[in-house]
Amino acid sequence: MKSAIERRQKILEILSERRYEKMTNLAIELSVSRRTICYDIEHLSSSFPLYTETGTYGGVYVADGFKYGMKYLTDRQCDVLDILSKRLEGEERSVVLEILKIYKKPQGGRIAKKKNT
Repeated sequence: MKSAIERRQKILEILSERRYEKMTNLAIELSVSRRTICYDIEHLSSSFPLYTETGTYGGVYVADGFKYGMKYLTDRQCDVLDILSKRLEGEERSVVLEILKIYKKPQGGRIAKKKNT
């Protein structure tokens, strides 16, 4: 049996790859109860941009742009680059904005859900 830390790491890896999964599927895949997965998601959502939904498309979602293990800029670094970008023009401004787009840590919250067809 995996430790809680190993299991939570695996959950983050799965969600980073799939972007969404049902809690029941995670429980089966990781050989634990659904309640254990609920506790894990509750714990992880305090540090990572995860959220849950109920209903037909219910499950665990990860915010767009989040990748587990990716190194993100700090808030201060983002603020400085944002200030700098406003002083630049042309290609230099585009490069700084692209850096912010790639390396700014995604915020939690809702993402657009794809409906099964």
